Amino acid sequence: MSEKSGLEMIEGLVASIAVLDRRMQAIEQNMKLLLAAKNASAPSGLPLGLKLNDKPAGGARLEAPEPTPPKEKPLVIAAANSRVIGRINGRNGKALPEVEVKVYDERDAQVKDTKTNRAGDWMAWLPPGKYVAACLKEGEVNENIVFSVKPGDKIVRVAQPRV
Repeated sequence: MSEKSGLEMIEGLVASIAVLDRRMQAIEQNMKLLLAAKNASAPSGLPLGLKLNDKPAGGARLEAPEPTPPKEKPLVIAAANSRVIGRINGRNGKALPEVEVKVYDERDAQVKDTKTNRAGDWMAWLPPGKYVAACLKEGEVNENIVFSVKPGDKIVRVAQPRV
């Protein structure tokens, strides 16, 4: 028994949804045939006299087409984005875990919401621009750090906030 990765499971779900979508399209086409057979035209809604078990003229029935596998889209982080990393230590110099870090762009739109790990580190992938990282842990730190990401930067290290 082989285990599927999360990506394989998502791809399977996407393929199943595509099949269901094609089946719904076939049902809609069947309904249009029913309407055309009953009324000699295809109005937008079901006429009151039409029953769902009525058969189209000549007994014709449309089938859902065979499913086609979805095109693979590789998961890639945009090449223009830079890895932004920061570390937050407490007053005693030890790492501060679980510090909430919210990153905002120049328009004050939140672009990242994360927390520091056990080593006090946090990370975000960001495109070039100017940002503010709001660091908050009650009783420990409440500081904003302003930083920039320049085009071509691979890694941007963000300063330690005052604690």
